[in-house]
Amino acid sequence: MESVRFPEKLSAEDYATWCLLVTEARDKNYVEHSSDSVIDVAVRYFGKQENPLRYVKALYYKGRVFQDQGKAEEATALFVKALDAGKDSQDYHLLFLISSRLGTLYGYQDMADRALESYRIAYQYAVQSGDSSCLSYAYSYVGRAYGMQKDWRNAIEAYKKGEEIALAVNNKSALSLSLNECATIYKQVRSFEKAKECMDRIAATVSDENIKSKTRIYLGIGDLYRLMNQYDSAIVYLQKALLYDHLYTKRSVYQCFYYLYEEQQEYKKAVEFNNLYWAYVDSINKMENKEAILAVEARYKYEQLEKESMLEKEKRTQKILCLVAAFLFLLLFIIIAYQRRLLKKNREIQVIKKKLNCFIEESGQNKISIDRNLQKIADLTGQLEEKKQKLADTALLKVKKEKLEEENRSLTQRNEKLQKEIQKGFILLNRQSEEFDTYKRKIEEKESCPNILVRLDKEKKRLQEDDWEELLLMMNQIFQDFSHHLLEAHPRLSENDLRFCCLIKLGYSLSDLCILLGVQEEAISKRKARMRKHINEDKKWKKGELEAYIKSF
Repeated sequence: MESVRFPEKLSAEDYATWCLLVTEARDKNYVEHSSDSVIDVAVRYFGKQENPLRYVKALYYKGRVFQDQGKAEEATALFVKALDAGKDSQDYHLLFLISSRLGTLYGYQDMADRALESYRIAYQYAVQSGDSSCLSYAYSYVGRAYGMQKDWRNAIEAYKKGEEIALAVNNKSALSLSLNECATIYKQVRSFEKAKECMDRIAATVSDENIKSKTRIYLGIGDLYRLMNQYDSAIVYLQKALLYDHLYTKRSVYQCFYYLYEEQQEYKKAVEFNNLYWAYVDSINKMENKEAILAVEARYKYEQLEKESMLEKEKRTQKILCLVAAFLFLLLFIIIAYQRRLLKKNREIQVIKKKLNCFIEESGQNKISIDRNLQKIADLTGQLEEKKQKLADTALLKVKKEKLEEENRSLTQRNEKLQKEIQKGFILLNRQSEEFDTYKRKIEEKESCPNILVRLDKEKKRLQEDDWEELLLMMNQIFQDFSHHLLEAHPRLSENDLRFCCLIKLGYSLSDLCILLGVQEEAISKRKARMRKHINEDKKWKKGELEAYIKSF
């Protein structure tokens, strides 16, 4: 986790997650916490999100930081808050950890009753978690609380249960805890043999390579022999404990030697070891002061880094705002262009409708004339029948009839032509209406989803001419004049080649390319081969090298 060079440059969620995980990793590796600035980021972020489990974890690890810093009251408040926030959670292992830590804090503050209550809650969560190791630890913690109350019988009984479970699951750490604390109880009640038996069993579980644990055990056994007045054996084990070069261990060993020789009234040696004891106490105090100074320096450096990070974020925010403004300007330009096209189409449709109305009106008038002439023909025919004897009149009527029939034929032909024009007009009107609806739909699509890349992800379809215009504008805006740079480097590339390069730059798959270009896979392969020649005819291209080269622009 710490290999991430600039975690503050991650997204807000990823940075908060990084802060939580790095604190958790340090805690699990027993690295003492010196600053709460990292975990504070996680607490602030997850406190505002709908992720109660992460928030509970963040509160717990902030409590662990305060616990390591010796801020018992602040740590206690955070553990109580974490338990309340996680009461509906089913992460019983985490709730076990919080409850047991809370119990330990109460113990340090000599609040035995509250410590026992917290440890019992931890026991309940251990049972619910189904984790035998947690259950072993829980029994040992309950035993510890009984020990604070000097309820030796219940304390030893609880430690025995923890020991049995640790043995069953072969958890050496849990076994060591129960045996070590049980030995402390036996020392309190002066049952030194039983305490010695516990320490011997702990020693048997620790490998010789683990010098640190071995020396602690040697120190414990040596002190037991001292309490049992077996001074020679005590000296042997205490000298073994000195083999580990550790300030705290040596301080405790020298103190034990002091008690041992004082009890034997060998005051000269007692004074020597007392002086050694105080010399190591001074060394430890100096070391702790140095660590405190280093912790302050580390916090100062972190705060400086955080300030630099904030400046970087401000610059990045300004850049993003500029890009957003440019994008909105581009979107406004595209929408205005489509609105103009829409108005032009609408005017064309109105002209066609006007012509159609004229044709329809003329056709209606012609029909009325035809009906009127037909009526006249019928009247003349009747008159012809009635006046057959009048030949002169009959001849005149025949001429009128023929003239009217000729006029009707002419009008009929004109109406037929008008009907054809009307049909053509309706076809043209339908076509124009379809184009109008298409433009209108495109405008609605752009207004609902301005980014063409998002629209293409939602629905893959063949790109039209205006889509290409919008896509090229978007690509040049996002990738800083991508097509211009590509064309400057390779002037032989055609307009279609540049469009193809845009799709490759965006990382579309072969099947997507076929859909967007409206071609078969074979045509894609031919187009790539042609582009390789245009870019570098002499180069032997490897598979995927063309795509990588285009994406590098």
